[in-house]
Amino acid sequence: YLGLAALLLVLVIPGAMMLGFAREDSIVVQAILGRMTRFHVMVAAANAMIVVAALLVLRAVREWRAAGALEVPAWARWGRKLHVGAVALSCSGMLAVFAFFKLLGLNLPAHAEAGDPIPASCLAQPGSDRRAPGDCRTPLDAQLSARLQQILDTARADPAARYPGAILHIETPQGSWSGVSGVANIAAGSAIDPAAKFRCGSILKPFISTVILQLVEEGRLSLDDRLADLLPPEVTRLFRHSGQITVWMLLNHTSGIGEWVDQLDRPAILRNSRDKVWSELEFLQIAARRGANFAPGSQWLYNNTEFNLLGMIIERRTGLSWRENVRRRVITRLGLRNTVLPEPGTRTMPGSSISGYAEYDGAVTEVSDLDPSMAGAAGGHALVSNAQDLATFLQALLAGTLFEKPESLAAMLATVDTGVPFRSRYGLGIGRYELPDGGYAWGHTGGTAGYSSIVLHLPEHQVTLAAVISMEQGAEGMAFLAPALRAVVGAEQVR
Repeated sequence: YLGLAALLLVLVIPGAMMLGFAREDSIVVQAILGRMTRFHVMVAAANAMIVVAALLVLRAVREWRAAGALEVPAWARWGRKLHVGAVALSCSGMLAVFAFFKLLGLNLPAHAEAGDPIPASCLAQPGSDRRAPGDCRTPLDAQLSARLQQILDTARADPAARYPGAILHIETPQGSWSGVSGVANIAAGSAIDPAAKFRCGSILKPFISTVILQLVEEGRLSLDDRLADLLPPEVTRLFRHSGQITVWMLLNHTSGIGEWVDQLDRPAILRNSRDKVWSELEFLQIAARRGANFAPGSQWLYNNTEFNLLGMIIERRTGLSWRENVRRRVITRLGLRNTVLPEPGTRTMPGSSISGYAEYDGAVTEVSDLDPSMAGAAGGHALVSNAQDLATFLQALLAGTLFEKPESLAAMLATVDTGVPFRSRYGLGIGRYELPDGGYAWGHTGGTAGYSSIVLHLPEHQVTLAAVISMEQGAEGMAFLAPALRAVVGAEQVR
């Protein structure tokens, strides 16, 4: 009977695991994914212990039978075959799980904490390749690497570039490159780690929109659902057109809802309130005082309030915070080990990082410790990542890895005209950046106190770029972007 139990266990456990992975949208499965390596070891050890125990019992049964002390059922004669089969099924079951991942093109997260050190084999000097832990890519050739480093240094040396430090990471079919320029911290004069973390600002928006579209796939939400039907009256009554505003409008910035960012006294917050813990409702109340910008669906205007509302919708539909949803559904799923969402009140930057600075009161001041609740699901200081992880995220997103249905990615990439140069079209939480020759790039920018960042992917060339400067100056402050892309794609299409 113990032998049969062993056989059932080695069949049921891997089978149940595979069934769970087939439904990766399951919240329970997402919680398991981050500990898969340890879980596999535990299952294999349990299988081995059961099979060995059964073997010992059946050996004792045979000895008792030989001594005439016990009559053994006929099926016990199959003991040896039973054990061989149990061991084979145990091994094949574990291999099947890994094969299942590979066939779907999924990444099995390694069992490591965010901020784990990069293995010695992956270490490189600033200006050379350095991928995320455990994923070393072929470096670009020396001539192109030197040219990219020169571009980065020249841009930072310009008097108009007041930022203390910059990181640029580029991935191409020929290889990848990470370069730095400047210092990580002015006071310490410390060198910048090419894999240093930073606050990502509105690059959080495509993470949020990904979760929303996953909920649509699960049938928990529709893009046509109205705001008034999704959130409680104390929220929806703040916005006059809540009965007309859809989830789709919130995602592509066409709702017309008022903005809260430009109504804050930012120097006063940086001077006196960096430790303040903000709630999503506070942002909504500030936005409501401004009133609507235009009728829902009639125009486009970039807006942070919409993503605060989307964060609240995620929480209402799942019973978990938007942070926990992003962790389980995106960060853990892709194995982004250098990407974290600190809880409100956790102001210390995790692991190796680059400090962010702001100019106010006639001085340049470090503002990295602004509470991560500032801006909430709209971005701000909420998301902490590095350039390599952001590139991995955008590549996976555009490959459809995070969705079960191709229609979800198609919906995300359905754009509206913005009328804004460079980012001339916008999808569901993602921008389409038109290039002068007719080419384009997908991605998002991120501006927050102390940082300006960007992540882009050029489908035509399969080139991905992620960059940050340690002062909020917008994408226009990154004068190295266009020449770096020109150097990589070998064309004058990027200006």
